[in-house]
Amino acid sequence: MRTLERPRREVVDLSIILQRLEKVENKLAVREDRVRELEQLLEASERRAQRLEWRILELDAENRRLREQRSGNEEVLRKEIQKLELKVADLTAKLETAEKQLVWFRTNKFKGTSEKDGAADKPAKPADSQGSDEPAGKKKGQALNSQGRGRSDRSEVDTVVKYIEIPGGCTCEECGVDYKLLPRTEASPITEFEASVVRTVFQRCIYASQCKCKGKRLVVAPPPPKILPRSEIGNSLWIHLFVQKFLHGSPTNRTLKDLSLYGLPLAKGTVTGGFKKINALLTPLMDELINRCRGDNFWNADEITWRVFGEDRQKCWFWLIASDDAVVYILDPSRSKQVPSDFFAGSAGTLMTDRFASYKSLHEGIRKAWCIVH
Repeated sequence: MRTLERPRREVVDLSIILQRLEKVENKLAVREDRVRELEQLLEASERRAQRLEWRILELDAENRRLREQRSGNEEVLRKEIQKLELKVADLTAKLETAEKQLVWFRTNKFKGTSEKDGAADKPAKPADSQGSDEPAGKKKGQALNSQGRGRSDRSEVDTVVKYIEIPGGCTCEECGVDYKLLPRTEASPITEFEASVVRTVFQRCIYASQCKCKGKRLVVAPPPPKILPRSEIGNSLWIHLFVQKFLHGSPTNRTLKDLSLYGLPLAKGTVTGGFKKINALLTPLMDELINRCRGDNFWNADEITWRVFGEDRQKCWFWLIASDDAVVYILDPSRSKQVPSDFFAGSAGTLMTDRFASYKSLHEGIRKAWCIVH
């Protein structure tokens, strides 16, 4: 009987062992799954840590850039502050000068005095002065110890501020310690004249077609606008020539000689031809200006002799007719009534002039306001 029970126990023991092994295998599988999860988490953490390191490097670079930019901005702002302080000091000095001038005008020009007081205070003329207001032997020019008129007003001139620093810095001669740069400066204005002739070469871009619609085509960018298409004279140079001739009265030959000193030779025929073309372009503008003046309802008019250069220096008359926002100049060889009659033929309003007969013959639509001064 004993020999039969032993195999049963062995079978029971094997089943238990198998169950235990199965449990162990299950635990091992669970642990392997857990290990794989932990490995995945570790890889994700490493990737995140790497991204954070990259982000830290980017932030460090951005921080360094911002610091450099801030230091540069601080330097720019410091210079701007110095410029503004200089400007404030300059404006303060101008204001003080203007206040002094205002006080001087109030004291010397607008002081309330009567004719009687002025006559009493005026010294008597010497008998041998022969009507002269100046004492005998007085020198010309500004009198000694007299109050001057001050410097001329140059506020309309473009001003450029430049800073002059001591080369190598400013240090103490004994110990070598650097001096501190103060925000204020000492102004030393200098007025210069800068004139230059600039030749600009415009390179016109060329485009080639890339499609087959119209075949191969080349398109060139348009040239800059010019009055004379085949000339190199730009519009600003034409303005200079016009100002010299018609505002300053300088002969064209003299202006061309002046430009030749800047290395710009110009043919007189080219300039004269340009003047003719510009005159044709300005004719419609002049017509509109005349119509604008005629359409107003109040004018001032006058005339004066005007010598025209020629073989016999012909004498002409220079008529001026001015409205509120337009002025017309008419050069005519006659001083007859035909000039104002033609101009005011379709106008109606009030005309202020002297009592010259040519104005008296205007039609009834023009009311005459005679100037009392004349």
